[in-house]
Amino acid sequence: MLTVNGKNVNSLRSYFENVREHFEVALTRIAPGEDKPPLEPNQAVTLEQALRAYTLSAACVNHFDKQAGSIAPGKSVDLILLD
Repeated sequence: MLTVNGKNVNSLRSYFENVREHFEVALTRIAPGEDKPPLEPNQAVTLEQALRAYTLSAACVNHFDKQAGSIAPGKSVDLILLD
């Protein structure tokens, strides 16, 4: 069982396993493996907006913004981007 601060977060594991794919969909509005036009392309977001959605915004919604979600002393890292 995967836990954070004593809370079961197993459901989050599969969510984070495909982060790169999720970013691509957010930016392009094209489903993986689809050969179709983008779905509601006006709802596409920038890379910066997608990154914030996955980090600070997600931490705020889950009441973890004091512990994670942004780079600051004492905060946990919940997403690493490698180039």
